[in-house]
Amino acid sequence: MITLPANIETYLLESGFSSAEILVMKKLFDEGALSICELARKTGKGSNVLNKAVSKLARKRIISKDVINGTNRFYIKSLDIIIDNVRTEMKMRRDDLRRRESDIANFITSISYRNSRPQIEHFEGERNVMKAYCALLDSARECNELLHYYPLSRKEESDPMRDFLEIFACERKRRGVFSRVISHDTPLGRKFKERDAFLHRQTVLVPANMFIMAFEKIIAGDTIACMMPREHRASFIRYPQLAQVEKQMFENTWNAFAAIK
Repeated sequence: MITLPANIETYLLESGFSSAEILVMKKLFDEGALSICELARKTGKGSNVLNKAVSKLARKRIISKDVINGTNRFYIKSLDIIIDNVRTEMKMRRDDLRRRESDIANFITSISYRNSRPQIEHFEGERNVMKAYCALLDSARECNELLHYYPLSRKEESDPMRDFLEIFACERKRRGVFSRVISHDTPLGRKFKERDAFLHRQTVLVPANMFIMAFEKIIAGDTIACMMPREHRASFIRYPQLAQVEKQMFENTWNAFAAIK
């Protein structure tokens, strides 16, 4: 029997030939025309397995059938057709791999496109606004920092959300999320700043007439949060490019006023 090198047999298997088909071809290479019964006797394979293998090889035009002494016998029709079949199968596999590569690339591109578009989320009601504050800690888990524009219009102790905000500050501190706050240089702002050391934060005060803050704004990772707790409303914009611009604007303001005592 012809002994095929291991790599050649592997190539044939990868080209779509079954082990039974390869066995039939090797027997026909060795002994010429054989019947199914003779193939079964010489290979130890069952007639059903051999019939399937012979049928596949005939469809591939690798073997042909002749009636010799009243018996159907099969023989290798052309060695070149084996090469053609390998080439055809490999081309089909390459084309399939290219299609898969294209499908994956298109999928990744679509994800990148979707991720580059703003995602907006709204929160309504006091409990949902509390959830929004907590969600910001998740958004800040990579940078461990909140950038906070915080206009103060009343004393902290008179804020109806005071108890929650104290709990939020403790949880923020527990998670190691530092808060940098820009607020107005007013008596309320200065009193707020005095507590920085106890609340894991740092506050920079800016002149109220030079820097308008219409509402509380927090930048956490790729999220820009517009917080309006008095109205029990909040909105998130998740947009990496815009968040990067907002961070830079925050840094510019911070650096401009941080040195002012």
